[in-house]
Amino acid sequence: MKKFFALALVFLSIFAVAACDGEEENGDQAHVDEARERLVLAAQLDDVKNDINLPTELGNYPDVTIEWSSSNTDVVAADGTVTRPEPGEGNINVTLTATLTYNDATAERQYALTVIEAIEENLKDDFSALYEESPMGDIVTLQGVVTSRFSGGAFLYDGDTHMAIYDAPNYDIQDLVALGDEIKYTGEFAKYNTLYQATARENYEVLESGVSYDVSPQEMDIEAMYDFDPSGDDKDVHGKHFIVEGMITIKGDNDNIYIEDVNSDKQLEVYYYSLQNSLDALEAREGDLVKLEVVYYTLYTSGDIRVIFQGGDSDIEDVEADLQTQLNADINQLEGTYTDGEAVTLPSTGGNGTEFTGWTSSDDTILADDGSFVAAPTSLTTVTFTGTASLGDLSETVTYEVSVMGSEATAINDVYAQEDGSLAQVEGIVYSLFNGGFFFFDGTDSIAVYNGTDISESEVAIGDEVSVLGSLTNYYTLPQLENVESLEVLSTGNDANVPVTTGQTPSDLAALDAENNPNVHGKVYEITGTVAIRGDYSNVFIDDDSTDDSVMIYYQGPGASISELEAVEGSNITLEVIYYTNHDSNGVMAIYQGGADGYTVNN
Repeated sequence: MKKFFALALVFLSIFAVAACDGEEENGDQAHVDEARERLVLAAQLDDVKNDINLPTELGNYPDVTIEWSSSNTDVVAADGTVTRPEPGEGNINVTLTATLTYNDATAERQYALTVIEAIEENLKDDFSALYEESPMGDIVTLQGVVTSRFSGGAFLYDGDTHMAIYDAPNYDIQDLVALGDEIKYTGEFAKYNTLYQATARENYEVLESGVSYDVSPQEMDIEAMYDFDPSGDDKDVHGKHFIVEGMITIKGDNDNIYIEDVNSDKQLEVYYYSLQNSLDALEAREGDLVKLEVVYYTLYTSGDIRVIFQGGDSDIEDVEADLQTQLNADINQLEGTYTDGEAVTLPSTGGNGTEFTGWTSSDDTILADDGSFVAAPTSLTTVTFTGTASLGDLSETVTYEVSVMGSEATAINDVYAQEDGSLAQVEGIVYSLFNGGFFFFDGTDSIAVYNGTDISESEVAIGDEVSVLGSLTNYYTLPQLENVESLEVLSTGNDANVPVTTGQTPSDLAALDAENNPNVHGKVYEITGTVAIRGDYSNVFIDDDSTDDSVMIYYQGPGASISELEAVEGSNITLEVIYYTNHDSNGVMAIYQGGADGYTVNN
């Protein structure tokens, strides 16, 4: 009997171990299968023109190894290096296989690629002639020496003139080339504001490194830089190097860095795609008067010149300012403020010691001379305080403006007629969120608010009644409120009741004169067309069934809704979209936010 029980225990132990081993093996396989489903290639697989980053590990699965193999290593190597077919050879299909391993468990995932044949070189090494030619949309090969870099791009120099490259959709050319590299860069000739550039990289090649060059930076007042005509006779100003003096300030919804001319009202906006270490160096000098070298990038739609700074701490010089310059700098910091019913603290002392005294109000029925609040105006009103700025034996009369919010908002239709940069106070109900802002409706018209906030972090929700105080700007044809001073939610859970214009096509939207009819922006249109995905960014388009017109679904709209459209690529659908803007390059852009239930597939 004892032997029987002993044998039974042995068999049970063997069975238990085998069962545990089986469970462990099943767990390993499930783990590696899960990792396989998370493996994504960051490339447009049907339009491969550049090397592909092939991950060898996954962030959430560090214990899973990944090995790659290729069906044609002459075209796509196992490390992702791409060798495109020669012109005339045609495109080549290649299959990449990823083998994932965890302990003894493995899984495979295959990716079908189409490698696009190379194109005949259209060499452009005379940039001055290229400016004159301006072959928009053509594939060109620029040859020049890298003289400045920024995140996503660089400027090339042919010995006389500069030309930009913007490395969409790769955005890594700044890491692949160095100052002094002579390179060839093949891409599409395009324009960004006043800046001409090659973009959408087809190919690049470093011909030689360590090439000497002389860009001869020119010392210039910031105000004088605005005398250039970058859209006309001075296209070649882009990429030129200048040495300027000014005060470093940080402001705006996105905390952009500016170099302010202390002797005028002009300023340079430092391009936020300047290299990060350069931006960090400038941020550390906020409020300082400095001299530094910058590169002219573009005249932006805001009216400010954007420049690149590519130096570090040691490239920023302190400026010994005389008394007049210090006084001017303090005066330039008087940027004004707003109030919605509170007393205003008037400036008393500047950063350089300037004293501000003797303030008097232009309307003491609204704000008293000491800044105390008296009564609200009916509509948004600017009260101007006049005072004296004194430093040493110098003194000047100065003004300080305060925007006082009114008891009644301005109709959005009236805001359209205001000057760019002017403040507007409006109210309405939010009915659309996008990454960067929202649309709201006042019962008659709509306007966008741009505050740089992602949908997931938005301060408002659809159905919120809001009051907004912001500056009127334009994004292409879109009127919007930016640099928001005040945003207040007045109530929640409202229905905006924005009317829908039905029975439209992409061609109908393309025919709208958005530039001269601002009230089309934010309108809701029901359109019918075919879903297509194309371009370097794999954007979603609704193509017209009868013409070449299309509506691009704005890529900053709700991502989940865009994904739903991607899932019905090739289908003819009817859907509601919100007119966003008419973009110089992309045409009509619209927001889709209807999700899976917001469209109908037509038979």
